[in-house]
Amino acid sequence: RSYIIFSVGYYIQLLVYIFIETRRKDFYEMFLHHVITLALIGNAWFFDQWKMGCVILFLHDLSDPFLEVAKIFNYLKATRSWADPMSTICFVIFMAVFGITRLVMFPPFVLYPVKTSIPDFVYSFYMLSTLQVL
Repeated sequence: RSYIIFSVGYYIQLLVYIFIETRRKDFYEMFLHHVITLALIGNAWFFDQWKMGCVILFLHDLSDPFLEVAKIFNYLKATRSWADPMSTICFVIFMAVFGITRLVMFPPFVLYPVKTSIPDFVYSFYMLSTLQVL
């Protein structure tokens, strides 16, 4: 349950931070993303599905560090010539981890068990399917 609580705090911080930082082109998309994420985490907690919520959060969070490091190297490209290939390498790793966790691991380890082991909670299957599309 601690991972869920830390994630709620993290996404609330991100939601507040987008109003403080310089407004970017994807402001509305990121705002909607953080609100939907908090709603899904809240639903997992409210419907006592926090274990599955932890698995989903973990699978979705695995690729994030590689994207953040790629962004850092991308910002350094103007002053450091070695940062350009490092940015590309980190982004390729990000894309590989993103694809594996969300397209290969998510359906058999999350969607299928929810569909088969929780038949009474059908709404969760549609909610998780929607999450995969997002």
